[in-house]
Amino acid sequence: MLDLQMHILTENRSKGKLKFATIALIAMMLAGLVAIYQPSTIRASAASAELPYLSVEPATNFATAVNETFTVSIVAHNINASSLLVGIEFRLGYDPTLLQITNVAAGSFLEAFAGAPNQGVLYLGPSYGTNYVMRGGYIAPDNNAIWHGPFPSGSGTIATITFKVIYVPPEGLTAGCDLTLFSTRLVDTATQLIAHDAISGSVEIALPGLPTLLGDLNSDGIVDIFDALVLSNAFGTSPGDSHWNILADLNTDNMVDIFDAIMLGSNFGRTG
Repeated sequence: MLDLQMHILTENRSKGKLKFATIALIAMMLAGLVAIYQPSTIRASAASAELPYLSVEPATNFATAVNETFTVSIVAHNINASSLLVGIEFRLGYDPTLLQITNVAAGSFLEAFAGAPNQGVLYLGPSYGTNYVMRGGYIAPDNNAIWHGPFPSGSGTIATITFKVIYVPPEGLTAGCDLTLFSTRLVDTATQLIAHDAISGSVEIALPGLPTLLGDLNSDGIVDIFDALVLSNAFGTSPGDSHWNILADLNTDNMVDIFDAIMLGSNFGRTG
């Protein structure tokens, strides 16, 4: 009877340890939810050679049309196994008048170190503010609230975020915004923060320059079948359509139609 009571007590303590470790990590990673994001005008350009860091990749992004999408990755670098990293959290700020988030997906970095007897990765979020998205994840320990190595090391993707462009400025003007990493946290097995850097990114949005040779839609110096194919792909579209291409709108009436095809045909074979 005494042995049974001791077994129950030990089991309850093990469950209590796991619950405590889980709650502690979640509390640490969600503690910043009350923070208010203020867009920064300063963008980090380099990370310390000694410190781990998170970065937006690619750092510079370009877009030219409404509904165009692009994807950035949040990547961890210089992670040392001796840091006993088990959790990562970040916020990514952006301009919601220019961009809309269409997808947030988990990366594979933590997953590679979360196998048994650890219990996989628990992801937190995405959670959205008016001008940022928050995402976190941590490696779940075993049933005795113990983490097992090997611990994360090296570099890898934490998350991918896909944006859709919702505004393009008039021709000749450029819009853009920083993709700002802030309130980033790397957490170890003792729920202590690990010192690190963060490198933000940016996006630039502008209409493409019009070709100097009318009908040379691919800017290769000749009006030929390849330009006709570009126009054909955009035929029947207007601004906002998925296949809209402003370069194919040769008479600038916001519609790619037979008139544009005739204009291209009139220059067919010309070089310049």
